[in-house]
Amino acid sequence: PAMKNMTRIALVAFLALFGTQMGCQGSVSDGETLPDDPDDPDETPDDPVETPDDPDPADARITTGLVALYDFSTGSGNVVYDRSGSGYNLEILDPENVVWLAGGGLDIVNDTALVNPAPATHISGPCKASNSITVEAWARTNSVLQEGPARVVSLSENPNARNFTLAQDVNEVNFRLRTTETDNNGTPATYSDQPEWDGQIKHYVYTRDATAVEGTVYVDGTIAGTDPVLGNLSTWSDEYPLTIANEPTLNRPWRGQLFLVAIYCDSKNAIDISQNMTAGY
Repeated sequence: PAMKNMTRIALVAFLALFGTQMGCQGSVSDGETLPDDPDDPDETPDDPVETPDDPDPADARITTGLVALYDFSTGSGNVVYDRSGSGYNLEILDPENVVWLAGGGLDIVNDTALVNPAPATHISGPCKASNSITVEAWARTNSVLQEGPARVVSLSENPNARNFTLAQDVNEVNFRLRTTETDNNGTPATYSDQPEWDGQIKHYVYTRDATAVEGTVYVDGTIAGTDPVLGNLSTWSDEYPLTIANEPTLNRPWRGQLFLVAIYCDSKNAIDISQNMTAGY
């Protein structure tokens, strides 16, 4: 009997100890297993955790050198917001003359301007320092008869003084860039070789680097025109505002649809431009 009692005591102690260890792990019902400890390097989950695919860098817009970005995604109101982080937002002077497009975009149906009266030093300063620039626009003209040239994007004071302007001259792309070898109006300008404003949504880009002797216009990823543009950007003014669809003096209006405008203070090669075109607006 004494031996039986000792055996019972030992069994009870063992069961008590075993039950305590199980209690620390939590109860487990029939058919369940304990989860793996994610912090234990010796344990591997039964099923790998699925993670979303990383965005393909080839599908993303290039941000290196970016100093201004307007995607016209607001959908209402009289402000076009800069998405580059500069805070340099633009006011639509005549909201009744524009129509916000479903899905993004702004249709300028009558004369107006998208303006900010403050000097755009976040553009002029870095571009002067780099002696390089790229201006990009997804746009569609409302008329192939616009001239002046009609200003699409302009860092300028008036029709005769500018740092740069992307414009429409009837059906040709016109880009004026002020350098130490041009006049204050940025002429002679770089033109597209063929009519490129034809009422279709197109990807327009002008680029010039610090060592180049030419400025290049791309349309839909293809070189559309090159012209000699010598000198550097040290003569740029730091006092000019950025204006879209007009001059600050409101006498060079442009009418059309805008889906994206971006400005970089560096140059872009054909691969960069193709990548941004693929990314769309």
